[in-house]
Amino acid sequence: EQTVSGAFPGLFLTDLLGSRVQNPAAGLLLNPGTIDAAMERLELMALSDGSFSMWPRGGGTWITGSIYAAHFLAEAIHAGAEVPERLREGTLRFLDDLVAGRRPEAIHPVDRAYALYVLAIAGAPQPARAMAALADRDLPAIGRVLVAGSLIRSNRPREGMEALGALTHGGLDAPGEGWGLDSPVRRLGLALLVQLDANPTDPAAEVLVRHLLPLRNT
Repeated sequence: EQTVSGAFPGLFLTDLLGSRVQNPAAGLLLNPGTIDAAMERLELMALSDGSFSMWPRGGGTWITGSIYAAHFLAEAIHAGAEVPERLREGTLRFLDDLVAGRRPEAIHPVDRAYALYVLAIAGAPQPARAMAALADRDLPAIGRVLVAGSLIRSNRPREGMEALGALTHGGLDAPGEGWGLDSPVRRLGLALLVQLDANPTDPAAEVLVRHLLPLRNT
């Protein structure tokens, strides 16, 4: 989680702030070496089934951490970073196994929703499984937002926007949902990414930012 969190912002800050030459204050976050170092460290945590362990060279699969790492890799590809083939293909295989129910672990519904979102970002959308996930009335708010995001990224904007509805911030800063890496900051941050995919000029994006800013150091 620390490896990915340390490098992830750089993928977006490049777009927001420009190059390091133009914005020296951006510092190492915009340095391609930071992204490359994260890739190298992730390779040390990569397991044969495409998932990741919590620590380098040891341990079993960490489900939520593996989806988070896959999200970083998918966004890195979009940003033009060099992603090793083993990581690229392995994470797609892991995510597909997870949403298809081929993993031996019990999978939290939000983890499944997150995996559907990342698959869509990676160009391997599964809209039929996304629609099936929405049928679960007990799916937490952040899960519904992530499934909506997967549909939007799958060129199914109508269904995605309907699913997004009024859920963009309602319930996202509530107490924990019981899934790995859960926090109000993470839920609101993911919801903001989905909202930016859906419509970056929608007032809902500003609402999410206002909810997120007071929590950014928590």
